[in-house]
Amino acid sequence: MTSLAGLTLPALRSDAPWAFLRLAGGELLVLGAAVGLAVGLSRSPTPVPEIAVEPDPLVELLGFDQPGPVTAARLLTDPLPDMVFPVVVVAGILTYLAGVRRLRRAGSAWPASRTVSWVGGMLLLGAMTGLGVARYGYVLMSAHLVQHVVLATVVPILLIAGAPVTLALRALRRPADPQVRGPREWLRLLLDSRFLRFLSRPPVALAGYVLSLYGLYLTGLLGRLMRYHLGHLAMLVSFVVAGLLLFRVLLGAGRRRVHPAGLIVVHLLAVAAQVHLGLILLRSTSLVAADWYTAVHPAWAPSLLADQRLGAGLWWAFGALPAAVVLLVLVRQWIRGDHGAGNFSPEDPDQSCANPNKERIPCQTP
Repeated sequence: MTSLAGLTLPALRSDAPWAFLRLAGGELLVLGAAVGLAVGLSRSPTPVPEIAVEPDPLVELLGFDQPGPVTAARLLTDPLPDMVFPVVVVAGILTYLAGVRRLRRAGSAWPASRTVSWVGGMLLLGAMTGLGVARYGYVLMSAHLVQHVVLATVVPILLIAGAPVTLALRALRRPADPQVRGPREWLRLLLDSRFLRFLSRPPVALAGYVLSLYGLYLTGLLGRLMRYHLGHLAMLVSFVVAGLLLFRVLLGAGRRRVHPAGLIVVHLLAVAAQVHLGLILLRSTSLVAADWYTAVHPAWAPSLLADQRLGAGLWWAFGALPAAVVLLVLVRQWIRGDHGAGNFSPEDPDQSCANPNKERIPCQTP
């Protein structure tokens, strides 16, 4: 049709009216063929496969095929088709490394141990939310409890030990105009806000952590959240947030001159709540989220009650090591008489030092 139009335009310039009729006829012929084909297709019956395939109710409920028996390879592979947490993990690692690179270019050192801790925490976050263990967390209470305790304890401890707030305060540059608020100034406003100061109080952080445990497993909330993707996603985020708030207070980044003895008491109360919940799940004869786990329970798995009791044992096992590490850190700080800011992630932007480029940046707190 393009070639026909190319022949028509020169002919029209030569006063040949038949050329336009030829073009219009060609257009009408193509239009008629398209309309005829559309009418024919609309009256044709929809192709039906010879063997009707019924939708799998489990796939519709879970969003993926039910996993096979638990193996180490399946726990560490077989990722979930969900890109939310992988994007967060990649963005978190790249942003952190960019901050470290900026500090080094400015002539300021940054401990490699903090970088390793942050990257390790992010990778563990991605593994617990995106690999096979997350897939099994949908169908096994035991896998879900392991996922919960790791996300609420190990991941927050590693992330806080990476001191991301300190890195941001040191790496972000102040704007040239002192009247303009840059990212660093907004971060300082957030850290000094009444809301964050309220959340940084040890009783408040402890209450939030305890409520995230008992409110999920003893109220029927778990089964409802499992049925919706956004609900499940919010639940996983709440695990990490509750852990970050608690360990931010315990490990020093969020506390305000709290004696280590008081922090030890807060930590022991959190551990006691966690142990008590595990004891309830171990001794209970009723199932948590029975409607959900009954619907998705694999044929190869142990009984629902046996799996719940297995999860209670794993809950204790996976929570014991991080609890002991935090307790040792608090006792060490008490012995050393360290009643101020903690050693893991100091947030002291008021200290500053000059780098070779004459830029004022916060110094690293010992």
